[in-house]
Amino acid sequence: MSAVRYSAPVIAVCAYYEVSDSEGRYKIIKALFWIHYIFAIINFATVVFFPSGLYTYKDELYFFIGHNNAAGRFLLPTIAYAVIVDIKEKGHLGWRTYISGILAFITVCLTWSNTSMVGIGVVLVLLFVFSKRNLPTFFNMRNVFILSLVITLVLVLGNSFGIFEAIIVNVFHKDMTFTGRTTIWNAVLINIVNKPIFGYGYDVDIWSYASMGNLEPSSAHNYYLDLLFRGGIVQLLIQLVIVAVDIKRMDRQKNRLSNALTIVFIGYFIMWSFEPFVNTGYLDMLLLMLISSGLNSIYKIDSYEYLPKLHEY
Repeated sequence: MSAVRYSAPVIAVCAYYEVSDSEGRYKIIKALFWIHYIFAIINFATVVFFPSGLYTYKDELYFFIGHNNAAGRFLLPTIAYAVIVDIKEKGHLGWRTYISGILAFITVCLTWSNTSMVGIGVVLVLLFVFSKRNLPTFFNMRNVFILSLVITLVLVLGNSFGIFEAIIVNVFHKDMTFTGRTTIWNAVLINIVNKPIFGYGYDVDIWSYASMGNLEPSSAHNYYLDLLFRGGIVQLLIQLVIVAVDIKRMDRQKNRLSNALTIVFIGYFIMWSFEPFVNTGYLDMLLLMLISSGLNSIYKIDSYEYLPKLHEY
């Protein structure tokens, strides 16, 4: 299963560059949707019928698509591919988006994956509210991305959850280390200072470089810190450039699909502050950025053949 899960986006990226016509690229996207959709259904079934996990490793639960907390990183692109297929074929959100979204949210609720619950929950609410109208001007990819950076700086460097304390303790029933995240962040920051330019590489375990008591995390549980730890400032800058280019191109494409994909990326930016996307979900995320940055060429949006402008509704 892991081989299919991780190889699918790699093969898709290669095929995507090889295929130049819009219909060919759409077939690749539709294939990705069905792979993700079928896997999401099977994973949901394992969560329901095997609540203690298909197996455990170091007291952690694992289901069909892997670790219980990793589901959100797989289910978010499932929603994105569903959105693309629905709008391409129907001109609006349809059953694929709704079923994928509901399935995703129930799954992360059953596994109590807090960050995924928030990220996917926000995406579903925004998709529903703004399905037929533009997002408010201030609520765009650029501003949410900047907010994500600010949150990381406040939480990681300030080491304080401040206004989030009531939610963390009373709603999610976590302690104020947020399941050890503050301990991990502090340890990772110390090591980043030692190799700030190129980092430590990907074939390493964070816990082997930093003293974290009884914690043995495979990641920093913060996408920005993970990039700095594994690839240094160089990789962080590359990722920032990719995001900046994607934001610029998305801003030029004012249509129903760009509106919906912007909402999906808002979910990503929310989750970046707490989730290790360098472990899983990284390739799907970059593939979505590639697709979203070239919507005009894929869907002939210049003539709005498939995607009428939002103000026409």
